[in-house]
Amino acid sequence: MACPTPLTGPSSTPPHTGDAHYDTGAAHADDVFEHGGFAVRFFPRDLVGMLADGWTLAKVHAVDQGDLTRRLWRFTQPL
Repeated sequence: MACPTPLTGPSSTPPHTGDAHYDTGAAHADDVFEHGGFAVRFFPRDLVGMLADGWTLAKVHAVDQGDLTRRLWRFTQPL
């Protein structure tokens, strides 16, 4: 899914709990799952908001990226 509007500032893309790899592989604490020797922390929407406390987020939406279709959160701060 393409970003619906042009971005206006810095952005980030942490892994989304809707990703196909969420809740698979070796489970560790705090939504961390290990796949092929890599540990990945998946972020529920409420955690994105909690970590952004005190910041202004212009946009927060889910995006799919790459051939393996990774589901990510994309959040953007205004300049």
